[in-house]
Amino acid sequence: GRIIAELNDRLVRRTLALVESALEREGVGRPPVAYAWLAVGSEGRREQTLRTDQDNGLVYADPAPDRAGDTEAYFTRFAEAAGAALARLGFPPCPGGFMASNPRWRRPLSSWLGEFADWMDTPEPKRLLFASLYCDLRPLAGDEALAGTLRSWLCERAPSAHLFLSFMARDA
Repeated sequence: GRIIAELNDRLVRRTLALVESALEREGVGRPPVAYAWLAVGSEGRREQTLRTDQDNGLVYADPAPDRAGDTEAYFTRFAEAAGAALARLGFPPCPGGFMASNPRWRRPLSSWLGEFADWMDTPEPKRLLFASLYCDLRPLAGDEALAGTLRSWLCERAPSAHLFLSFMARDA
């Protein structure tokens, strides 16, 4: 399992680097703010099998308000290109849409924190499914500190979210 996870990680990292370079060559430019590509679910836990689909997300630093649209446009293009490239390499798209190419799973840090807070404050089946995937986040590329901020926030907030933890435990 560790060998498969390491191979998958290396393929994803290389793919992301190539996509980033291609966007720069096309004139789209470099990432406008720091970002982290997240492995989630079984990929985040390093529990992939030989046949695994894409389960990922993307967090990026909160842009200046006047740059929010351009920043979102860049990461939309980046995530869509990365997802397509990964599919060509044999990582099929997630049937549930849990991928950075889906706007729900590609957002600025403050929006991610708000999403996590909603899951904890109002635990219901769909939100618990999301939490079960994205609480297992692991940075694969980019600025690991962004993913670290998400993880730290979760670790600080979760112990006091008793109802959320109760539902998560029951679900497990």
